[in-house]
Amino acid sequence: VNWDDVYLYKDVDTNTELGYYMVDDVLGGVSELTKEELERYFDYEAYGRDYAINGGSFTSEGFIEVR
Repeated sequence: VNWDDVYLYKDVDTNTELGYYMVDDVLGGVSELTKEELERYFDYEAYGRDYAINGGSFTSEGFIEVR
């Protein structure tokens, strides 16, 4: 394993939290929509679940991903 390709997302413990983290912190959010609109139309849990399926796991410390 190349440790430069391993990332721990501290305190990310569910698919929903992973979805929020990836959209808000990694992608920079969707600035055209209000938070209420985004929550109404975007399924953070489904996004986090699908993201997790592609190569990561939840640990006691948070979500860990190997790229």
